[in-house]
Amino acid sequence: MAGFQSPITIFQAIERINRNEYLLPSFQREYVWSHTQVENLFDSLMNGYPISSMLFWKVRGESKTKYRFYSVLNKYIERHHVHNDVFDTSQVNDFYAVLDGQQRLTSLYLGLCGSYAYHTYRKSWTNSEDSFPTRHLYLNITKIADKETEENKYKFQFKDKKETNEADLYEENECKWFRVGSIIKLHSSDNYDLDDFADDNKLTKEEKKVIKRLEKVIFTDLLINFYEEDTEDPDKAVNIFVRINSGGTRLEFSDILLSITIASWAKKDARTEIYRLVDEINGKGFNITHDYILKSFLV
Repeated sequence: MAGFQSPITIFQAIERINRNEYLLPSFQREYVWSHTQVENLFDSLMNGYPISSMLFWKVRGESKTKYRFYSVLNKYIERHHVHNDVFDTSQVNDFYAVLDGQQRLTSLYLGLCGSYAYHTYRKSWTNSEDSFPTRHLYLNITKIADKETEENKYKFQFKDKKETNEADLYEENECKWFRVGSIIKLHSSDNYDLDDFADDNKLTKEEKKVIKRLEKVIFTDLLINFYEEDTEDPDKAVNIFVRINSGGTRLEFSDILLSITIASWAKKDARTEIYRLVDEINGKGFNITHDYILKSFLV
């Protein structure tokens, strides 16, 4: 039934992504958040700030094959790995398509279950670990900022795996950094929990308290609020998506136009074709976006 549903935890949302119960419709734009935005999102959650409600479309019946659907990114490499993988929905049960909230959900997933690689200053733009090192999200559990003097109370940062060795905990400049995704392993284990981890790593009471706060945010607090749209008309879902994103500045006009274009192409997947063309042109030494392609179409 359409309407606001009972909120869920972040971990419940992560599980639904893993089970491919949350997918992205082809008319949804791609992931665009910077690593700083992801870090700030986790700081907001730790501070108890709301992150706004989301909008999910319950997809069933023939709607499952009306458009292509894509899985949520679990690995982001700036410029080189930014496209979502197509997911075959022809033989699956009903699922939810994310109409609003993709950036937040993907950011949560990358921070907890994936990696984020962005360009290293003064390095080449070739796809390599030297230029785009794989980074995982870490939380400084030693130093908590004074909110009166610093913007973020909790210090989250994507750390190069060459520095951290992908460890659950590593020290840098007398600070202990905890790998955010490790909270899932510690919470879910029957043999080795957070108390054991704290004892083995000689964490102080305050350091353990920070990790406990993270655990509560991920597993206890009901932070994912969402409205469920249950229309069986795919075109209505497109109209809803365009309507909610055309009144503000969250999407550029070209993104709205791309969504309408994708919804209008019957025989080919416009999203795949347009981004493939962008990649092909940029591979020849240019630097254009889908905005340039769409404007060319209009001309």
